[in-house]
Amino acid sequence: MRTKRYALALFFVLILIRPLKADEANRAYDRGLALLGQGQFNAAAAEFSSSIRHNPEQPLAYYCRGIAYAGLGQHTSAIEDFTATIRLDPSSHDAFYGRGLSYLEQPRSSERAIADFTESLRLSPSIRGRRFMRGAAYLQAGEVQSAIRDFEQSLQEPDAQAQVRLYLANAYCRAQEYVKAIDCYTKFITANPRDELTYFSRSLAAGQAGDDRQAIADIRTLIQLNPAHAAGYSDPGPAAATLRPEDLEHGRKQVRQMLSERPEMARHVTEDDPLFDWTVRQFAGENLGQVIWWSPVSPKSPAAAEHQVPTEFQRAEIRIRMKHAEGARQGEKLSFDELWHCAAFELQNVLNASHFHRTVADAYAGKLSREQFVFRMAELEYEAGLRTRAFYVEQYAAWMAAKNVKSDPATWRLSLPLSFETLKEQMQDPTAYPWSCYGVFYDTEIAP
Repeated sequence: MRTKRYALALFFVLILIRPLKADEANRAYDRGLALLGQGQFNAAAAEFSSSIRHNPEQPLAYYCRGIAYAGLGQHTSAIEDFTATIRLDPSSHDAFYGRGLSYLEQPRSSERAIADFTESLRLSPSIRGRRFMRGAAYLQAGEVQSAIRDFEQSLQEPDAQAQVRLYLANAYCRAQEYVKAIDCYTKFITANPRDELTYFSRSLAAGQAGDDRQAIADIRTLIQLNPAHAAGYSDPGPAAATLRPEDLEHGRKQVRQMLSERPEMARHVTEDDPLFDWTVRQFAGENLGQVIWWSPVSPKSPAAAEHQVPTEFQRAEIRIRMKHAEGARQGEKLSFDELWHCAAFELQNVLNASHFHRTVADAYAGKLSREQFVFRMAELEYEAGLRTRAFYVEQYAAWMAAKNVKSDPATWRLSLPLSFETLKEQMQDPTAYPWSCYGVFYDTEIAP
């Protein structure tokens, strides 16, 4: 929650107009105000502490020190000072608001924040922005409908901040009111046409609303705004290919064999299709620099697909199983879309071969801990996922639409986060990916 800058901006004018009585307390207080305005929170807190020693009954000194503590991220101390302010001046709507902001930064304190924001609104209902912060507290507490009510009312305030609309959109998503969320995101984008996160959020909402076209278009725009979200994916097309005839023939042979041995993949594909040509060029080594082989053998792991990185002793291969090997769909055949996602992903993943080799070598050399090794391998696969998603939104989805074949954006992982750090936060289960494969590899192959 970004409360510090918001709190300072809202409190500072109020602080300046209230004088103190005791001379030394007043001088320390004035010094504290100057330091607070410069963002020197430690020094400001010290001056306010001096003011309090000379006049312990002055609520504003506690209040200002609370702001300084909040600026330092010391919210427990800030809450104590705001509470002291309220004890000395129960009508201080600013202190209730400040304490509410600090409660929002504390674990499991949303309800206390809501109570303080409510009291602040009761004492001073006309101050703008406070209903929005109560909405944020409601949202944090899981009281989604209450949050929506506060955000909707906040939007009616003069000069309502743009972030109110984003919070409202997020609340609508939490309430599964995706059409309303899309409308909010669209209005925000109109005013902020280069905001990457909002395009991504609207794509997620559109996907949930069943608007696949919008979901795909937003990821395409996201990549146009920042090509890093494609992780280097590009396809100049067959006209620009400089592959040797024998490598192209190898690619055609591999694709024909793959479609023969995974016949569901051939359901909507002919040799005249751009998808067939694209896949031929991948197997021909257009991006890897050496040919890739199709293997009809199922993956060694329970994963739906895997690749084999090339070495001097083995060739580059991809493998795709016919049926799910685990989970709720165990034994069920992979769909046309799922099979092609597997193929596209592994054809992108095998491009990481040199990086995989380097990461393994660094782990053997003791340069990487188990955690560093696992996350580095997962990050390489995340980048392959970004390239696969770029292929989907730039080419595959349009190719399927031209054939009136429905593709599933969820299968192609349009919801892949914008950064690996965000994805990393979701990788805490030691029994799940990536620990279940790369953690085991480290323990059995590297650690001994």
